[in-house]
Amino acid sequence: SVRKEMLDLHYLALNQAKDYLAPGGSVLSTMGARVPLESFIKFGKDAGYLSEILLYKWKIQADAGEVIRDYAQKEKQGFGPFFFYDASVLEDHFNSLKKYISGSDALEIENSLIKKRLDATTAFNELIKGKTIGHTVAVMSSKVK
Repeated sequence: SVRKEMLDLHYLALNQAKDYLAPGGSVLSTMGARVPLESFIKFGKDAGYLSEILLYKWKIQADAGEVIRDYAQKEKQGFGPFFFYDASVLEDHFNSLKKYISGSDALEIENSLIKKRLDATTAFNELIKGKTIGHTVAVMSSKVK
């Protein structure tokens, strides 16, 4: 659910954007993909949009100690699960892909990374051991149905 996956603000923004969109316009959302991509598509649909992933990349988690610790605490409270990765795994994986990755490849890429996922607690423990932690990022386009 939107709340359990901590996507409340993205969902709220989509709902409010309808009042400001030009006819045929779309909302672009950039989100840390720490939850399944299907969750993004679903909350777009629930907000009355047709949504699609335009771009799928990765980044090193900013303020990693604080952010990952907070996600780990939220997981213990029943939120999530949230996905992180060893940054070297993401770098190697994305470098092995074709140069220009379209959003239509995003679900396939996400599925190919499933076995490499770290939950937030594991990611935090790996961070403490000195690993660099990253996550995937999605850019989603949403048009009113």
